[in-house]
Amino acid sequence: MAVPRKTAMAIKSYQNQAEDLVKSYLLADPFMPYTSVIGGIFLCKLVYDLTQLISTFYIKSYASLTKIQRIEWNSRGISSIHAIFITVLSLYFVFWSDLFSDQQLAGLVTFRSSSLSVFGLGVSVGYFCADLGMLLWLYPSLGGMEYVLHHSLAGIAVAYSMFSGEGQLYTYMILISEITTPEINMRWYLDTAGMKRSSAYLINGIVIFFSWLVTRILLFGYMFYHVYLHYDQVIQMHIFGYMLVFAVPAVLAIMNLMWFGKIIKGPISTTSLVLGMRHSRSSIRSPVSSSNSKKIPSQVLDLMEPLREVRDGYLISLNLGTPPQVIQVYMDTGSDLTWVPCGNLSFSCMDCDDYRNTILNPTFSPSASSSSVRDLCGSPFCTDIHSSDNPLDPCTIAGCSLSTLIKGTCPRPCPSFAYTYGAGGVVVGTLSRDTLRVHGTSSSPSNVTSEIPSFCFGCIGSTFREPIGIAGFGRGPLSLPSQLGFLQKGFSHCFLAFKYMNNPNISSPLVIGDVAISSKQNLQFTPMLKSPIYPNNYYIGLEAITIGNNSITQVPLSLREFDSQGNGGMLIDSGTTYTHLPEPFYSDVLSVLQSLITYPRAKEMEMKTSFDLCYKVPYTTNAFTDELFPSITFHFLNNVSLGLPQGNHFYAMGAPINSTVVKCLLFQTMDDGDYGPAGVFGSFQQQNVEVVYDLQKDRIGFQAMDCASAAASQGLHKR
Repeated sequence: MAVPRKTAMAIKSYQNQAEDLVKSYLLADPFMPYTSVIGGIFLCKLVYDLTQLISTFYIKSYASLTKIQRIEWNSRGISSIHAIFITVLSLYFVFWSDLFSDQQLAGLVTFRSSSLSVFGLGVSVGYFCADLGMLLWLYPSLGGMEYVLHHSLAGIAVAYSMFSGEGQLYTYMILISEITTPEINMRWYLDTAGMKRSSAYLINGIVIFFSWLVTRILLFGYMFYHVYLHYDQVIQMHIFGYMLVFAVPAVLAIMNLMWFGKIIKGPISTTSLVLGMRHSRSSIRSPVSSSNSKKIPSQVLDLMEPLREVRDGYLISLNLGTPPQVIQVYMDTGSDLTWVPCGNLSFSCMDCDDYRNTILNPTFSPSASSSSVRDLCGSPFCTDIHSSDNPLDPCTIAGCSLSTLIKGTCPRPCPSFAYTYGAGGVVVGTLSRDTLRVHGTSSSPSNVTSEIPSFCFGCIGSTFREPIGIAGFGRGPLSLPSQLGFLQKGFSHCFLAFKYMNNPNISSPLVIGDVAISSKQNLQFTPMLKSPIYPNNYYIGLEAITIGNNSITQVPLSLREFDSQGNGGMLIDSGTTYTHLPEPFYSDVLSVLQSLITYPRAKEMEMKTSFDLCYKVPYTTNAFTDELFPSITFHFLNNVSLGLPQGNHFYAMGAPINSTVVKCLLFQTMDDGDYGPAGVFGSFQQQNVEVVYDLQKDRIGFQAMDCASAAASQGLHKR
């Protein structure tokens, strides 16, 4: 649509007036270098406040950040906006403006400047002053001495060029490299928000690679070539400006090349294996060992914690913080990390509709605990949680210097992490430390609650398919037994039968320490197998299964030993509900059961539940139908046999109808794949069985028993 001539003339008039205002007043101000610096500082404060405001309303994970993290989040908003501003201005002066063109004959190129070029450099000086002030005010939380030196030198170089008018062309050439700052900041944002494994993180890495190559490698070469061509003009600068033209770009070029080498190595590093075989929780991480785990106070020899049975697992209560906050989490022998949901309003769980009735409140509130602190990059636990091909990478991104990384003394907060589980579950959060309170057993000297200071755990703000926290009982440094100093002893549990599910009056006994493994010689012990790829998990070897009087001895070799890549073995795991067996062995078990059971199949229930064997069996108030099914016995290495207690194989899927109840075999097949464990011995099959983890002798013991009676003898049955 054509604009009327009168309107176009009016627009042109306003445009001319605006240009005259900028040229005649703003840029012609003799105090403009000073006002531009002050204006730059003011704009930094404005951007800081806007970043804080926008993030509060539109970034969900922002509220779960610590105070220092929020400050750094906002300050990176300042550096991103400054980078965009100065990059656009620098590109204009270097490539499009006539100010520094060789075709321009108005004086030497090294002494040319304009009001606009001075204004742009003044805003940059204001930015460096504001950012340096924040670094010094919060030192060393936002950055170490290398950051202070970088900002100081950069601010001095830009300020000299602004006030003297010398070498502004080369200053703007160097400032073009600021184009990489928004990408670097975005990488930090994605990492802090727990999106390190997202496609956006990968794309960001590719963008950083090419922008770094162009602006910090090739462009620096172009600058040195330009200095070479105009050396006769460069040597006429003041000695201080002359040194800046050579020294600062040379040092930056070396640093850029070093960092570019690290960027090149980043994309080719391999990722960890994914263990896709779980019905519920199990960690796939294998953190490196650490000798710096916190030890339990010497006056507490043993611990006894009650386990409450709920859907898909057993809950242990963690007493965290000062004053204590009681958070119930799953007890999981298949993972290391202990984590709790953090933030009453900010915690979110994606794809958790199936667990809606099991989501427990309250969540943990770090702000309500006077003893809560963020774990630091210098902590061995930070290295463990970020263990990968290069465990130092996350803390490098967080701003730790090489010297502090090597010494383990970096004061920066440990970056956010994403911890993955075998069934596809993911949790995202930060490492925190707080006081944990534990209970002694009746055999302990004091039988009182003891405080464990600086217990390290995950403070989780968002999850995928993980609605409840987890207490990791694996063998890694982050696990609860490891931090309490019990990895050279052991623990035992006796899971109640499912009929006690959600019963608040009785709990399963969990015992940790010497008393858990002493006087257990009547148990049958099978050796623990050492997995080379999952050394923190507990593996046993399966030799055969007996069903009734029929033995299935053709057990895959993978169920009792590992291959050359470390895959195989049978994982024993309280975080997996049902026992999983590999094909075709699983089908062999089903075939034998079908040949022995004469009751009619409940095909509709099999379709509904995805269990493979369901039967309609008679039910009367005077008969217990479990004994109508053939017995199942597992035979483990070292001639250890465990006959599954009644109720540990077939289970009722609902109430009886017309004196008939439908029961299904609660075994499942392993997911396809030739990596990870070959099978899993789940928690359902561990009901009414005392399971003893003798970590000193690397063995696991079994003994069928009435766990309800054991709970009563431990004082865990309320009447």
